[in-house]
Amino acid sequence: MRLGLIIVGLLVVFKPFAQVVQVIDPLEYMPIADVVITDAKCTKAVKTNMLGEALIEAFSAKDSLIFEHPYYNTKKIAFKTIKKDGFKVFLLDKSFIVEVEVDDGLKRDAITSNTSAQIKILSPQDIQRINAQTTADMLEATGSVLVQKSQAGGGSPVIRGFE
Repeated sequence: MRLGLIIVGLLVVFKPFAQVVQVIDPLEYMPIADVVITDAKCTKAVKTNMLGEALIEAFSAKDSLIFEHPYYNTKKIAFKTIKKDGFKVFLLDKSFIVEVEVDDGLKRDAITSNTSAQIKILSPQDIQRINAQTTADMLEATGSVLVQKSQAGGGSPVIRGFE
């Protein structure tokens, strides 16, 4: 019984001296989970938990630690610096630019060359000249499409066989 109390007492006393580093996002001041912490030679590694904390007792005071996460910039810090900063490390998120590719969906050359149907393409100038209120009115004004008007003012193209 006494031995058990002594062991629990020692664990409570030595717990605050454990070297636990916390990795934090400086903008949101939120912990970063799943950060891999390695030494420079990649012989030892630990990973942060959901609270951004990792036990770094396996590393020596002479090591430089590398903090890596897919969404954050990699950071290399000397163990002494981490200790001096109160075992808190801040990682900045990676900024990246997404390349935007616009597809207008108009494959004019492919459409007109690979089909036996008659296709008429309206230019922006034709659309401005027609100046219709609805798409149905514009198609009817070209003279190439028969449009069935509705009472609400809209219309639908009439396709042969589906009248």
